[in-house]
Amino acid sequence: MKKSLGASFIALLCCISLLFGLTGCGVSSDEMNSAVDAATYPLNKQIRELEEALAEANKEIGILDEELAEANEEIGTLDEELAEANEIITDAKEQLTNVEEEKDALSAEVTELRSDVADLEQGNAGLTDRVEALEGDVSEITVSVSELKGELTALESENASLTAEKGKLIAQNEALEQVNA
Repeated sequence: MKKSLGASFIALLCCISLLFGLTGCGVSSDEMNSAVDAATYPLNKQIRELEEALAEANKEIGILDEELAEANEEIGTLDEELAEANEIITDAKEQLTNVEEEKDALSAEVTELRSDVADLEQGNAGLTDRVEALEGDVSEITVSVSELKGELTALESENASLTAEKGKLIAQNEALEQVNA
């Protein structure tokens, strides 16, 4: 495009020189205007094409600006969701730790009570009932621990998905910013 524009400019300069020469030779005004129009036509055409290309580029920049704004908004939303997911994971981990500690304590108590029951040769029905109740509690806590571990795994997976999606959007955002630059 630059070579064509340069060639057109040189042709224009030649035509201007020719006009000055023709003026001295007595060429009519209409003939000179016709010669000027013919000489400047390619240059005017290139100017129109460049103006159209510039208008199209400005449209694309506007579209890219809108996409960039939407991507930034989505990143903000994902950041909020990621923060919430991280908070839920932290709470679930704390709850899991507490339940596991409680389970360990109850398991130790069950072991101790079983030892006591053996020492008393099962003479005390109250201790037997307590052991059975604690075993039931341990079973329930074991189920709760399993459920919490499943929830924790699901939350960590969701967190990884949100982190990956955020990374993609950040990459898109950077690409859009580079296109706008």
